[in-house]
Amino acid sequence: MTFAHTTGELRENLLMETAMRIQEVFDDMYFAHHLNPDKLDMTGSIERLQIFRDWAREFENTYFDTAEYDDDFIGLSDEFAQQKIKEEWG
Repeated sequence: MTFAHTTGELRENLLMETAMRIQEVFDDMYFAHHLNPDKLDMTGSIERLQIFRDWAREFENTYFDTAEYDDDFIGLSDEFAQQKIKEEWG
């Protein structure tokens, strides 16, 4: 099954869980001072949430129902989020 074939509550839960993981990774990187404050000032919290939502959709479309996803969602989502966050605010 692909992510495109998920519907309803399952789809919503997957996206929410992934967006929350991205937020957690962002918070860890922020509090560890791994992000550029000048770049952060260019985006507000609402805009960041929209970016996280888009990244969650990208992550699910790319990795849903793969062996990596099923075996190590936490590690895979951490790696994905760290890369995206560094590109945007590193």
